[in-house]
Amino acid sequence: MSNPPSGRGGPASDAQRRIRRNPWLFTAPLVLLCLLVAVLVWEVVRGNLSEATRAHWPWRLQLMPEEPLASLLAVAAGAVLARAQYARTVRPALGWRSDYVPGELPGGAEAWSTGVFNGGQHNTVLHRVDYFVVLEGDAPAGPVPEGAWMSLGRAAELLGEAGLRPASDFASPASGRASRWWRPVRTRP
Repeated sequence: MSNPPSGRGGPASDAQRRIRRNPWLFTAPLVLLCLLVAVLVWEVVRGNLSEATRAHWPWRLQLMPEEPLASLLAVAAGAVLARAQYARTVRPALGWRSDYVPGELPGGAEAWSTGVFNGGQHNTVLHRVDYFVVLEGDAPAGPVPEGAWMSLGRAAELLGEAGLRPASDFASPASGRASRWWRPVRTRP
């Protein structure tokens, strides 16, 4: 293993995209829970007032009896906690590895082989993969700007411009020789 060059705001191993979540599935149960708590507080305060005070507005307003409200609150709290636990259990755990491996290039030459893996229980879908090429002697002084990340094709062009030859000096899926870490995913029939 080797220490990678500095990436997006820190080491390249920390440069992972934040997993997006559906705002409706995340906020709706929390809003419902907060609403039920507010109604429960209203009903507890209202229930502790004298009969004479409860006869006047706004204390005449009864939103829901305490017993069904407490039951709904318990169910909503359980749903929020269960959803949070489930989301934590099935979240992807993305990582990467990089080794200097013999036999990756023609003639048994050693080459860097890098792979991304998911250590979580469920599948992970990558929507986009970007590359950053650092040639020897050109290490960035600070964080890598977003515009410096490029597609695989552009990375191969940049390596070609530096004098490297595809399929003999570097291997990529675009060069026709896939790395041992890059394999097509088979789908179920």
